[in-house]
Parts: sequence; C-alpha cells; structure tokens
Amino acid sequence: IKLYLPRFNQAEAHAEISMPPPRPLDLPIGRADELVLIVEDDDTARRVTAQGVRELGYSILEAENGRAAIEIIRRRADIDLMITDVV
Repeated sequence: IKLYLPRFNQAEAHAEISMPPPRPLDLPIGRADELVLIVEDDDTARRVTAQGVRELGYSILEAENGRAAIEIIRRRADIDLMITDVV
C-alpha cells in the first residue's frame, strides 16, 4: 500500500483554515437476517472484520480456516455472503 500525504508547510500551518464539519459516512446498513461467513486464519483480523460487519447490522458466522468454513456451509444453507482472503 502506498500512501501519499501533502507536504507540510509551516507558513500555511499558521494560517487559519476554515474546514466544514465532517459528515457521517453513508454506509449501507444490513439486516440481522442477512448472514455473513467470515473465513480468516488470523484471529485478530477475523475478530476485527467480524466486529465491523456486525456493526453494519449483519449476522456473522466465523471460521478459522477453509475446512471449518466448508463444514459451516454444509450445515447452513442461509449464508448470504462469504468474506475470505486468498493468499
């Protein structure tokens, strides 16, 4: 990932800058009956992803690897979306 930031200019830093207040993000809100399966072997990444998706209103299932995900999929036909990384 490359991140480019504007160069710091001390002269401009002292000038008073009028900035509009930040607006809330318009993110789509899910429903509790929409089920998302998150497959991630890194526990921290899985927890963070699950929490973010849960905060958007979706119901979550978590799997720590592909084998566990397949078992969940075999038992649950109501999964609407699967999020996983492929390396």
